[in-house]
Amino acid sequence: MKEEIARKIHLLRKSASMTQAELSKGICTQAQISNIEKGNLNLQV
Repeated sequence: MKEEIARKIHLLRKSASMTQAELSKGICTQAQISNIEKGNLNLQV
């Protein structure tokens, strides 16, 4: 499930023609987006 979420975030970001830095602006760091897309972070809602 975590990999599915990571892949979906990556695909949606790419379809919006956004960089990781643009997506992360104001919410987290670019490195955190990278880790999320790799499935390396535990996401808590």
